[in-house]
Amino acid sequence: MGGIQAISDARLAQKDANQKLLGDLINIGQGVNRSSLSQMGSAAADASARKSAYDQAKAASKQQTYSTIGGLGAAAILAFAL
Repeated sequence: MGGIQAISDARLAQKDANQKLLGDLINIGQGVNRSSLSQMGSAAADASARKSAYDQAKAASKQQTYSTIGGLGAAAILAFAL
């Protein structure tokens, strides 16, 4: 009888150890998932900021080009007028 009880106790102890290990692995996986989602959110925000900065720089460059062309045109008109 004692041997049967020892085997039963060992099985229960192993089952408890396995369940604890499974719980720990799930917690680790959820932590990795949360961290990954956070990093993806940061990367998306950074990409959005880069696109916005690029669009603003592109618009500023275009405005500067048109301003320069306008200034050159005005100077040419003045030169021909004199």
